[in-house]
Amino acid sequence: MLLGATGTEYVNVTTPDASVMQLTGLQVPTAPAFCPVTAKFNLGRNRPAEAVPSTTLEEIAAVERSCRAELIDLFFDQRVEQLVQDGGSADEADRVSELETDYRAMGMSPFRVYVALLAHSSERRWFSYHRYLLDSLFSKNSSDGMLRQPLGGKRRRRVALGAALLETLALIAVVDESEAGYFTRPLRVDQLIERLDLRYDLLVARPPSGLNSDLEANRQIAGNVDRFKARLRETGLFTDLSDAFLAQLVRPRHMIGTQ
Repeated sequence: MLLGATGTEYVNVTTPDASVMQLTGLQVPTAPAFCPVTAKFNLGRNRPAEAVPSTTLEEIAAVERSCRAELIDLFFDQRVEQLVQDGGSADEADRVSELETDYRAMGMSPFRVYVALLAHSSERRWFSYHRYLLDSLFSKNSSDGMLRQPLGGKRRRRVALGAALLETLALIAVVDESEAGYFTRPLRVDQLIERLDLRYDLLVARPPSGLNSDLEANRQIAGNVDRFKARLRETGLFTDLSDAFLAQLVRPRHMIGTQ
């Protein structure tokens, strides 16, 4: 995760064109389901003894091994055929039929082909669910969140700490512990940046380790420390009175305890 003090555009979670509902507060969307799991796979109306239990995820995962191969292949061949017929538009039906052919060419059983086609049909719902979940978790576009997305343009999401959240993390960072108990002390800006890196994986002064030689990553990180200092000044915890490196301190609001 690459943190931009005023919002670097390096973290890119671009989504396809779609209407996105703005989540506020702690609302969490309901996860979509592939299919109900409370039914029993009855592989023949006249064969009640062949019914396979499927009330739990463990039982569903064991369906392929819990009944005779010829019965389960026959049952799911019919379900796959029904999925292809109910594909919706002509283009979508052709796409489902093409996927079925590809999956069978890979040697997948009818049961696994059916599950793969269900996953394909639910892909957009799951994508939207995780997008909404991240927006809610990081309080997108709120004053105390850490995710921003513009209303126009490319609508690229980016990590950007709000002033309230940055102040909270800074106040936590200036608290330390000794044998005598907890105490507060000033921190240099580079020490605060290092703590954010170690504790929260928030990268302010460097790109991710795997992108050290990436030109785009280094371009985005250039000048990020200066922007980070500007955001710190907004919290009132940092006053840059000197160009001296050792004088650039983040000071706690209250001094507690002794080191």
